[in-house]
Order: sequence, then C-alpha cells, then structure tokens
Amino acid sequence: MARAWKRLLVAVGLFVIVGVFIWRFPPVRFISRTHAAAQAAARAFDAGRFVTEFWTNQLLPACSRAADVRVVVELLRTNPPEAEKKYARKFGLGQKWYFFVCGLAKVVSVDRGEILLCVDEDGKPEVKVECGPVFGNTVRDGCGLLDVSKFPNSQDFNMISLEINRRIEAEVLPRLASNMPGAVVKFAGCTEIDPSEPGLLPLKVIPVWVEP
Repeated sequence: MARAWKRLLVAVGLFVIVGVFIWRFPPVRFISRTHAAAQAAARAFDAGRFVTEFWTNQLLPACSRAADVRVVVELLRTNPPEAEKKYARKFGLGQKWYFFVCGLAKVVSVDRGEILLCVDEDGKPEVKVECGPVFGNTVRDGCGLLDVSKFPNSQDFNMISLEINRRIEAEVLPRLASNMPGAVVKFAGCTEIDPSEPGLLPLKVIPVWVEP
C-alpha cells in the first residue's frame, strides 16, 4: 500500500512539474494580429527619418569635400579619362560615371524647364539643372556616402533615393530658381555621365546645396 501511495505521489509531482513548465514556457505562442502588426511597424525602415539625419550629419558636411566643378569640367572637356580616374565613381558592371562636385557659378538663365550655370570665364553654360521632378539614384550613388551592403534589402535602399529626391524638389531647386540671371551662387551636387554618349557637357547636375 505504501509503495502504491509513493508511486501516486511521484506521478502527481511529475504531472505538476510538467504542467508548470508548459505554462511557463509554452511550446506554441499565439500573438494577436494587432500585436504582430505593431512589431512589424517597429521594425520597419523609416526612410524619411534616415534621410533627415543623413542630410544634416553626412551629406551637407561632405559638400565642402566634393571635387571642384571647374576642374572636373575642364578635364571632361580636354581629358575625359583623367576626369574618370581622379574624380568619378562607378558601380558594378555599369559604365556610367558619377561625380560629386561643388563650386561657384554664374546664373546664365532660369526658366521653367532648366537653369543654366557658367563656372568659368567664357560665359558659356557648363552646368545644367533641370527644374522638374527628380528621378533616379544620382545623388544617392554619386555622393559616395551610402553603401548598399549596409541595408537589409534593396527596397529600403531605393526608398532613400525617393526621400532624397523629394527633399531636393522641395528645398534646393526652388532656392536655386529664385536667383536672377547674372547672380553668383555657391552650389554642390551630383551628376551622372554615360561616357559612350557624344558630348559630356554641359553637366546635368542635381544640386543638394545652394547659397544664397
């Protein structure tokens, strides 16, 4: 009889221990859709916030280190391979050259479609800025400050371009367009060149900083 009671007590004890363990560490956890959505939102990449911090802390400070636009223009005019060697960035198997440039320029003309700038003494426009919507990855890739391998997926990396372009449309292009012909401005921006196409000038620059 004593043995039977002992076995019963052992069985009950094991049952209690297993029950407590399962309660404390359930093999299956059920998460509500609301909670799951909240977790996903918390992990989501905030491109707008990222670009705001990137713009202030990295892109604008880098403008002072960009290549002198006059030097780049002169090399593209006289020795394009040297311009590529010294100042261009290239990505993967693509043939395009990306430049990050800065300098002084005189406003030659301003209209709804484009702004023409002269960076030397001949009075001819060597830089063209299109006033319409900004598309593509010229600034993201041309500035040389962002590494795609640092981002978990390509969608996040593409969202950065979208937010950068929106900021340029909202803040930089209107400031440049407010200048009258003859005004002298300081600027920095990125350009993308296909060396296989005839005529490398004028540079089609997307500005990221303009003064005044």
